[in-house]
Amino acid sequence: MLRLSRQQPWPGEPAPRWARLLPMAVLLALIPAELLTTDRVQFTFAVVAMPPLAALLNGPFVTGVVSMGSIGLFSIFYLFGPGDSPIYDTDTDGLSTLIGICLMSVLMAWVRVRYSARLVRVNTVAEAAQLAMLPRIPDAIGSLRCVAWYRPAEQDTMVGGDLFDVQETSYGVRVIVGDVKGHGLDAVATVAALLGSFREGVLDDPDLDRMGARLERRMVWDNATRDEWGTSFATALLLEFPPGNREVRMATYGHPMPLLLRRGTVHELTAPPGPPLGLTDQLSSEMATVSIPLAFDDMLLAYTDGLTEARNRHGEFYPMVPRLAERVRTATPTTPEDTVAFIDGDLDAFGARIRDDLALLAIRLSDSRVKAPPA
Repeated sequence: MLRLSRQQPWPGEPAPRWARLLPMAVLLALIPAELLTTDRVQFTFAVVAMPPLAALLNGPFVTGVVSMGSIGLFSIFYLFGPGDSPIYDTDTDGLSTLIGICLMSVLMAWVRVRYSARLVRVNTVAEAAQLAMLPRIPDAIGSLRCVAWYRPAEQDTMVGGDLFDVQETSYGVRVIVGDVKGHGLDAVATVAALLGSFREGVLDDPDLDRMGARLERRMVWDNATRDEWGTSFATALLLEFPPGNREVRMATYGHPMPLLLRRGTVHELTAPPGPPLGLTDQLSSEMATVSIPLAFDDMLLAYTDGLTEARNRHGEFYPMVPRLAERVRTATPTTPEDTVAFIDGDLDAFGARIRDDLALLAIRLSDSRVKAPPA
């Protein structure tokens, strides 16, 4: 399951219904307001302002209706207004000006709707292309339940510099969580390349070391066509759940280590660190793969550094581990869906200002036949 967090509407989406009806409601409200107020209070300025406002929120038809209402209301105010008021001395010229404003408003609404429709078509194509890149995370693979959560830094996009995928192979279930340098659409090409290499490697490579070497070759090949300042790199965490799911094997390439949620506690797993992909030519030996025994109801949380580096307006980093530890201590057992939903909502409650892509993958072992490892 993939949860995509998006806080802002797509460009080109229509305004809320209440906003589209606002100009007409204001015109209707001006009639009793004019009747109930003294002669010194005039509302012609509001009448003139409604057609341009309608053009910003509606199409040419509704803008035309509002314009006709404005002209009619302005004419009523002129005919029945106080004759000794200086405001109405030149209302004949004011009426012609209002008619010109109404015509320009209708034209502006027509142009806006035309370009909005074009923007919607472009967004539809872009959305389809981005959805094709997002992995289809299954709800369950054997005894593993999986939930992924993603919040791009650029709110009008669906993809960015973070990547994740879960694949079932003859070697077991294999997982990647990574973070490409940069964020947003600038990093999408590298994300697509790494995901393609990963999906090939999970079928052919017998261990995580060879799969990591495949990803490194891909990064080196991509960087060969870039200048010195355009080279890229990526952090990555590789996980493997062998058949039986009694353990998890992992290798890290400069990526934050996953969290293990077990019996109401949160532990940060450890493994020998390695350099990011694209920089592993600094290695003098193969990457070390570590194995961690698993128990029934264990949950692994693999995430990108955008979560722990998110800050609030006071400059404080989001304390994910302590807040998550308090959550699982008071709300066990915790499902992957609940954990992902908690972090999504807790980020907003913390007041985090998102400056980087955020990704989280929760995997829970739900097979009771797997016995707990010895303490």
